[in-house]
Amino acid sequence: MRRPRPPRPGLTPLLLLLGTACGGGEEATPESPGARSAALSATELSPAALEELGATGRARGFDLIVVTLDTVRADRFGCTGDTDAATPTIDALAGTGVRFEHAFAPAPITLPSHATLFTGLDVPNHGVRNNGTFALGSARTTLAEVLRGEGYRTAAFIGAYVLDERYGLAQGFEHYDDEVDPTGTTRDSGHFNERNATRVTSAAVAWLERELPKAGDTPVFTWVHYFDAHHPYEPPGRFGRDFRGRLYDGEIAYVDSELARLVAAVEAAGRADRTLFVITSDHGEGLGEHAEDTHSRLLYDTTLRVPLILSSRSLFPEPVLVRDRVVGLVDLFPSLLDLLGLEVPGAIDGRALFDGELDDDRALYVETLVPLFNHGWAPLHGLHRLGDKFISAPRPEFYDVVADPGELTNLYPDSPPGAEELEGRLHLFLRGQPSPFELRSTEQGLDPEQAKRLAALGYVRSAPVTGPVGTLDPKDMMPSLQLLMQARSLSDAGRHAEAQTKLGNLLEQNPGDAFAWETASLIHVRAGRHREAEEALRRMLEIQPTAEGHVRLAQLALQRQDLRTMQENLRLAEALDPKEGGVHMVAGDAYASTSRFREAREAFERALAVDPIKWGGMARAKLDQLRALGH
Repeated sequence: MRRPRPPRPGLTPLLLLLGTACGGGEEATPESPGARSAALSATELSPAALEELGATGRARGFDLIVVTLDTVRADRFGCTGDTDAATPTIDALAGTGVRFEHAFAPAPITLPSHATLFTGLDVPNHGVRNNGTFALGSARTTLAEVLRGEGYRTAAFIGAYVLDERYGLAQGFEHYDDEVDPTGTTRDSGHFNERNATRVTSAAVAWLERELPKAGDTPVFTWVHYFDAHHPYEPPGRFGRDFRGRLYDGEIAYVDSELARLVAAVEAAGRADRTLFVITSDHGEGLGEHAEDTHSRLLYDTTLRVPLILSSRSLFPEPVLVRDRVVGLVDLFPSLLDLLGLEVPGAIDGRALFDGELDDDRALYVETLVPLFNHGWAPLHGLHRLGDKFISAPRPEFYDVVADPGELTNLYPDSPPGAEELEGRLHLFLRGQPSPFELRSTEQGLDPEQAKRLAALGYVRSAPVTGPVGTLDPKDMMPSLQLLMQARSLSDAGRHAEAQTKLGNLLEQNPGDAFAWETASLIHVRAGRHREAEEALRRMLEIQPTAEGHVRLAQLALQRQDLRTMQENLRLAEALDPKEGGVHMVAGDAYASTSRFREAREAFERALAVDPIKWGGMARAKLDQLRALGH
């Protein structure tokens, strides 16, 4: 039985540790982005001693700050051995914390991974399988809901639209700041509007400075999400200059410098001795390893292994390293509640990080369905133990991750016993679960009422997947993905004809690739080939219906004054996502084109009200234009 133990007295203020926690190297501060640190020297404890360190209730009444560093690999900090890193804030937090060496995300995708972190459920059990077309259901209980029910003040500060409140993670937060406005300093990176770490930190610090004095003895739970390390890598100012040629690392250094401001706000409020920090990531980044430049399509440790640090100078005055177990983001939900002395509600999949009884045979479930949903390739599922790993794919893979941490030698063809065992366990885990092909037919995550609305419109999803769709091995398709990215880059440079040629060859080989059809549509629009753009969008929507896709098709129909097709697609878009503001933007443009300015203004105002993040900037611009014209 785990015995409660009172917190130890506070030690040196955390801010004084910045730049020194890694045990040597030149001094590093938030103002010196080029500073370097040596690896942190940390103690390894026996399982029993670790359990005592993290005993039930040791953080009772503490404030909790969870920081998720989107797209950040575990090997990019001074405290993890990267002597080129400039991460003094995170290194200092590790200097008064417990760092878990073998920590893994459940999926290399932002929304599913965060849903697991905040529910303690494996991805199939919370049901969020992709970004943008799934949402966490209200039946799931989140960490914020539990803590708010226990009297905590709760607030979240989000760095990208992919975690907009519509996707379900706002449950339990009294203040959910997802104001990722496409005006101002927001960067639009593909489908994800984002705001930089400075704006995220400023919003969080402003809330803390305003609310902490009111909170008194009431504990506070704050979630801060930084999206900056996501591609494209564009670190601002001196971070871009000092990390020329290493822009990904520059983004991490920039975020670290902003995190220092958050730590300083806690210190200034006099609450550092009673604050537990969690530093982690939703997934890593391929950076060209295994031919994957970014993430989401493969299941290698480049994109699954994440940093995990629990830091509190009063709980963990000396740095501790844990590498005798495999742990996951799925374990944070029960572990944090246990440290805070609170009960875990209901059945979950996560386990206590500080468990004194080791399970050497534990295997974490990992998956990515993005290859199927976005490209029509095979989905990937896997199990990851401390020493080995199995990936179910058209050509299955098995790795000894101790002898081969880079996962370069696939041992599966030699039929090692561990591969057969993990393959069997994975089969049992997935038995009874909906197949990815069934999920693909309901990917939008519609509730029954939305499904009825679609049926009433005469809209049904494409026929069950047959033929080559779902049979292509994602690891074999990386050259195709690179070709697609090259086509997009050519179009960005105005070389649309070359881009169209590359995409044409790719689509001949893999006509089930929804992402490629979407890219083809974009390039055709840029080249002024609107009929071809419409055809490409229709092909995409046959494979992967989305509200955004139907809005784009409605926009193209409006341009050629096909109002019937426009209205049909707006109805479909709204049925798929009632909060899709593009529906009202296109309607407003249609009204304005026939001088129905009052209706146009109402439509733009509606877009601003229902979807202020994605469409707010454009809606305000349209309203300004109407006012300037006297309407």
